[in-house]
Order: sequence, then C-alpha cells, then structure tokens
Amino acid sequence: MPNIGDRLEEARKRQGISIREASEATKIRGDLLLSLENNNFDFDLPDVYKRGFLKLYGKYLKLDTDKLMTDFDAVMMGRSKVKRSDSREFFGRMDLPERTTPLGSKESTPPFSAQEGNPRAANEGQPAEPIEQQADTSLYWKIGLIFLGTFVIVGLLALLIQGMFSSSSDDADTGGGSSSIVENTDGGEAVPGEVTLIGLGDSSVVVKQLNTNEKIASGSLETGEEITFTRVGPIVVVSDSIENVMVRIDGNEFRPEGQSGLMKWYFDENGPY
Repeated sequence: MPNIGDRLEEARKRQGISIREASEATKIRGDLLLSLENNNFDFDLPDVYKRGFLKLYGKYLKLDTDKLMTDFDAVMMGRSKVKRSDSREFFGRMDLPERTTPLGSKESTPPFSAQEGNPRAANEGQPAEPIEQQADTSLYWKIGLIFLGTFVIVGLLALLIQGMFSSSSDDADTGGGSSSIVENTDGGEAVPGEVTLIGLGDSSVVVKQLNTNEKIASGSLETGEEITFTRVGPIVVVSDSIENVMVRIDGNEFRPEGQSGLMKWYFDENGPY
C-alpha cells in the first residue's frame, strides 16, 4: 500500500504539475512539499502546521484529505510509541559493578563456620565490607546522574518547543501561508474599535496589530466560542483553518469566502481589505 508521500507524488505527476507550480499555487515552500512527498514529517514545525500543509496540499491535488489526515495521525502516533519505548529502555538499563575474588585469596570471605572457629580467618575476610560499600556508592552515583541528566534533557526540550512555537507563529504572521485579501497600502487614521472572533469550528488563531506589530490575541478557538478585544487601526488575523473563523466588527459579520487552511486576513475599521 503506497504511503502518504507516494500518493502525493503520484497525484502531482499524474496531473503534470511541477513542485514549483504546486508551491506557487499553495503558497507552501517547495522544500516542505518535497519533505511531504518523501514521507518525511520531521521538519522543524509544530504538528498543527504539518497537518495544515498536508491538508492543503492534498486538497490541491484532489486527494481524499480525510484519508490523508487519518494516515498522518497513525504515523505520528506510531512514532510517539517508539519514542516512549526507547525512553523506557534507557531507564531500564543499568550496569551493576561485579568483582570476582579467587577462592583462597586474602580478599575472599571464608564460610561462616571458619569465621566462628578461627578468629584469624574472620579478620582476613574483613576487606569484603568496604568493597560492598564501594559498589553501593557507585550505584547511587549512577542513579543520581541519570536523574540529573533527565531533568536537563526535559528542560532543554521545553525551551526548544517554546522556541519552535514562537518562531512558527512569527513566521505565520509575517510570511507563512497565503493571504485571502490583498494588503491595503493607502494608509489611514487609526481608529479604536471592538473586534470579536467567532468559532465556526475548531482552529488556532493569532491576531496582530499591524501598526505596532503587537500580538493582541492568540490561542485555540473552539466551535461557538467568542473572543472579543479592542484594536487600534488595521489588524491581521492568522488561522490554520480560516474557514472556521468569523469576524464581527461594529455589528457586521465577515466570513472568508472560498478560503480554507492556513491563511491571513486583513481588517481595518471598515472591515476586510
């Protein structure tokens, strides 16, 4: 059964479409499209953007996007199980110190009866106790180093994930995806106003003030949920599923007509432009 990448590549070639043409049509970088066709989902972006790109590319190639997303979720779940298995194997592997002492040497421990009947033999067996203490100390050091390394790795992963989300959001706001409306360049006076985002379906949204580049709203927008905020001058609304977002300004409601997937939507005090 062909994998996700094989299906994408076969559909594109069957329609006689080049990577460059597909990139210009979908506004997705060519290297990311090649990664999808190579069945490589390890590029440095959050899963929400990978899902958005795959869904948009599959829709462009006229494939069954529901089947693509189901297979994608299965692939990511399988990789997550493999990572958890590797983690359990790492913590379950521990080497214990071993030491073999020749029978009859001064460091060997005589039987209990010999110690009881021969005080000299009992004294000769005393060095075994420091060896056991040394083994215990080594074991404690290993356990401590493992826990310390775990905390360091978790901290670095948390910082890395936070940086990925921050950079991905900035990229999406400033150039990622495609715009459903052409940007206005004629300027105009900044007028304060109230804006409400209404969820027509589940999506992730980021709203920025264009004149200051300040982020004034961000997060998940669920079906039926409303987010209200005040803007001064033009704003841009970015969502990974723009078809699930409705914008209300001064009692007027606007929906993106004929647009879907990862998009940017520009507004001023009069509505979209």
